[in-house]
Amino acid sequence: MSEKHIAVIGAGYWGKNLVRNFDQLGVLKTICDDSRSVREELAKAYPSYSLGRPGSGAVATPSNAGDRNGPVDENAVAAAPGRAAAAASDLATEGAAAASRAAVAAAPNLAAPGLDVSEEAAASSSASEPSLAGTSLATEGAAAVSAAPGRPGEGLITSNLADILEDDEITGVVIAAPAARHFDLARQALQAGKHVYVEKPLAMTYAEGEAIVRLAAAKGKTLFVGHILHYHAAVIRLKEMIRAGKIGRLQYIYSRRLSLGKIRREENILWSFAPHDISLILGLTGEEPCFVDSVGNNFLHARIPDVTMTNLKFPSGIGAHIFVSWLNPYKEQKLVVVGSSGMLVFDDTAPVEQKLVLYPHTIHWQNGLPVPNKADSVAIDLRDIWEEPLKAECRAFLAAMTDGIPPLTSGEEGLRVLKVLEASQQSLERKEWINAGMPSAAAASGDFSGLSRAASGDYSGLQMPPPLPLTPPPRTPAAHRDFSGLQMPSRTPPVPSPVTGADFSGIQMPPRLAPAPTTPAAAAASGDFSGMGINGAPAHVFPAPVSLGKASGPFEDVFLHPTAIVDDNVAIGKGTKIWHFTHILSGVVIGANCNIGQNVVIGPEVVIGDRCKIQNNVSVYKGVTLEEGVFCGPSMVFTNIYNPRAEIGKMDQVRPTLVKRGATLGANCTIVCGHAIGRYAFIGAGAVVTKDVPDHALIVGNPARRIGWVCECGERLPESLKCPACGKSLNNVPDSGGNSER
Repeated sequence: MSEKHIAVIGAGYWGKNLVRNFDQLGVLKTICDDSRSVREELAKAYPSYSLGRPGSGAVATPSNAGDRNGPVDENAVAAAPGRAAAAASDLATEGAAAASRAAVAAAPNLAAPGLDVSEEAAASSSASEPSLAGTSLATEGAAAVSAAPGRPGEGLITSNLADILEDDEITGVVIAAPAARHFDLARQALQAGKHVYVEKPLAMTYAEGEAIVRLAAAKGKTLFVGHILHYHAAVIRLKEMIRAGKIGRLQYIYSRRLSLGKIRREENILWSFAPHDISLILGLTGEEPCFVDSVGNNFLHARIPDVTMTNLKFPSGIGAHIFVSWLNPYKEQKLVVVGSSGMLVFDDTAPVEQKLVLYPHTIHWQNGLPVPNKADSVAIDLRDIWEEPLKAECRAFLAAMTDGIPPLTSGEEGLRVLKVLEASQQSLERKEWINAGMPSAAAASGDFSGLSRAASGDYSGLQMPPPLPLTPPPRTPAAHRDFSGLQMPSRTPPVPSPVTGADFSGIQMPPRLAPAPTTPAAAAASGDFSGMGINGAPAHVFPAPVSLGKASGPFEDVFLHPTAIVDDNVAIGKGTKIWHFTHILSGVVIGANCNIGQNVVIGPEVVIGDRCKIQNNVSVYKGVTLEEGVFCGPSMVFTNIYNPRAEIGKMDQVRPTLVKRGATLGANCTIVCGHAIGRYAFIGAGAVVTKDVPDHALIVGNPARRIGWVCECGERLPESLKCPACGKSLNNVPDSGGNSER
């Protein structure tokens, strides 16, 4: 590999910082930007780089490449709610081809968010479109061509994307172009055999992001996403403290990212500011949200929110919210993490010595009442690990290229962030105001995206449409499936909105829960949901992936032994078997193809993922969540109250327990409440678990301790961490104090 092997596409607002860091690291070979003024400034700043001649080849990005604000086409803004395409309103100064370039730049982002962008389609598109936009953005006039003679140097400053894609010495491409171009540029770079670093967000739709992730896997190349906070010294230390139990069990996380500008038009405030915080919150919780709700306000443009608030709830009981705005009188970048025995505050606008502060506040219970106990704050010293976060991120990309280990902010991690962004965007759009006089087809379809005030120009008779159930992005094998899309049912199910045309077809409640013969489809068609409920209340509709219906018993394709008892308000997935004398309490959600053994009690309000196996004599109490593929051995024990008393009710003190995907809990083991069991961990028979368990850990004893590592297939791993049975290797094992960061 050549020492100079990195190219940066886009050197505007943020890209210039990437250029600086990769140059300081001694690996930068080529800088690509279509703005002549940007290239000329770069030539002055980096005199050892040759200034390429504007040619007839394809140019990398729209004008102002790397500036994540980017130019705007107001027509495209109205046509693509919330995520306007990057267009070339200021390209007129670049020559006569500006108008056609703007249309080409805007067109890709006008596709419907649910468009299926397959890898094959991407490859086909690339074959017929060797340039980024299909037209040369380098046409800057004959004077520009003659005025920019190339000069020899150690690197190249160019406007031609081919100078990067066709250079075999360039092995890594860094994309800091406007977000609307991330998909096109990443696709072309991967197809050219390059490792790719993409600034946030990974793409503008989940489908595009998934296509990039699949393509990177097919090409065997690193796909790295610029979620910079994970490489910040304060966040690294914050994670260490959480893993060490400094603030106890995580309870609540909130972030505020506020400033005055920089105001964008190719993306709204949610997509511009929130990806960093979403990524960090997902990393801290180690799971995906089961509930997402966003509200926003549009002040500078009728269809582009300038301020949003997003609320998240997680299966383990952790809550979070994200407040972002570019209409704030001062800059604020603050993350607050609340635990059961302390709080951490990360303030990125503070000096290094004050960026991370521990507040060891606690809540004590006296006579059944919560009493706060405040303590002095403690500033956490970061000087021993301090490094410019962007430089640390650049080093991480170079390391991932070299060792082939998936980075902390991999394409899959970026895809999980996109899933939350799309769910948040859907929530925003379903709260848009619409004109009551517009065609009823929009109400029938549930699609209000085209009924903006800006599009109609008619503000008379405005009314707020009823809220619709939030539908998360579709599941795919590339997505990390941790119950996303499942909302925890409550004892009093929410009332479905009588929206004309709302489609509840294919979802049936068991006969015992629906005393009236009315079907959900008929009720949705008529708008009358009366008679469909539980004890007079409307029936709860459980979202995918749980499938409801009836066949052998009250549920479709479910085996239910005659001695088993299933209470009201329970969802059971297809293919699940429930055996003798088992009791499923109210509010439980059980996934598909589970096997629930004899004399098992589950609930109330427990979530169990697909393909779980619960052996005889196990009680899964409120507060316990099992992800997919969890094995619970015979007579193993969960608890949910840390210090129970028979004469004192303490159900308000339930401590959540999360058992992550693929974990095995051996016979007669005990899991003390308030802890998480890592993915594919193996708890030996009779072990007593009193703290969090890392991914793939082999745990035995009382109190339990780690004695080794276990493969996904269940075999104990040797020191090489390569499984002798299936041949898989375990990379980047966690330390004994916490879960892996993979």
